[in-house]
Amino acid sequence: MSKVIVLGSVLPTTHFTLIAKMEAKILVDDREHDLITTYIRLNLPINVQRLEVGDLSFGQAVVERKQANDFIGSIVDGRLVTQIHNMQKNYAKSCIVVHGTFDSDSKINENAVLGMLASICARTNVNLVFFKHLNLDKELQDVAVFSHKFLLKANEDKEFASPSIIKPKTSLELRFLAQIEGISLVLAQRLLAKFGSLKGILQASKEELQEIEGVGRVLSSKITDLALKIY
Repeated sequence: MSKVIVLGSVLPTTHFTLIAKMEAKILVDDREHDLITTYIRLNLPINVQRLEVGDLSFGQAVVERKQANDFIGSIVDGRLVTQIHNMQKNYAKSCIVVHGTFDSDSKINENAVLGMLASICARTNVNLVFFKHLNLDKELQDVAVFSHKFLLKANEDKEFASPSIIKPKTSLELRFLAQIEGISLVLAQRLLAKFGSLKGILQASKEELQEIEGVGRVLSSKITDLALKIY
């Protein structure tokens, strides 16, 4: 299982009652006051209760949120190992989100921290994400939004895919069209956007083709002549 490493106020009790009336989605531990405040400000639906494992959870996923110095402290006193064991035991997908600035006066050995990070990545299925921002409110917002997205996506039955990747079929069609004299890669993309596929382009009439910017009478005739040879 791959791991992700990204470098990159106290609420009165009455607010907890307000949250409980909101649509229940993400569960947030009732001790995470600043995170709860951030979710309210972002208008993201949450339900507040005491959690035995992690700080946020939803379905089969859990998030442990730690400020930077608490992360170091949990390595020193052994809490982190116990928390990781509990997350893996109770949830299918886990993530530790660390944010803030590490204390430069910390006495802990840097190699010990690196060793723990390496062990987590190599020997567990727990993901690690780090956030750091000069503005604390923005930092908490990033933590809240990322955690919300992670918990929801961790419960989706979808394979990982990037929408920006051009499918092989489309790539082949682009290359084929670009081989036709008078059709640049940009024009090929324009034609595909209009007609949906190579087949759609070849089945188009001269008049329909000429509606596309960059296609004149000569090029439209060339495309329809090619269509006759293929079909």
